[in-house]
Amino acid sequence: MQLTYTCGEDGSVRAWKLSGEEGLDVEEETGPAKKSKGKILAEKRRDKKEKKKRSEDKAKARFKPY
Repeated sequence: MQLTYTCGEDGSVRAWKLSGEEGLDVEEETGPAKKSKGKILAEKRRDKKEKKKRSEDKAKARFKPY
């Protein structure tokens, strides 16, 4: 007997019991592709820039003395 877990679009997880040769031949993936260090660092730099810009925009929008 083989037990297979699936997840639907609604987010529910189901367990399927397959007996004998009813099982499906499915290739298992090791997971998502890994990003290179350069791409990860570039994303972090971009995120920092965006965060800094947002905080500057908030400060400018907040201070209006007249």
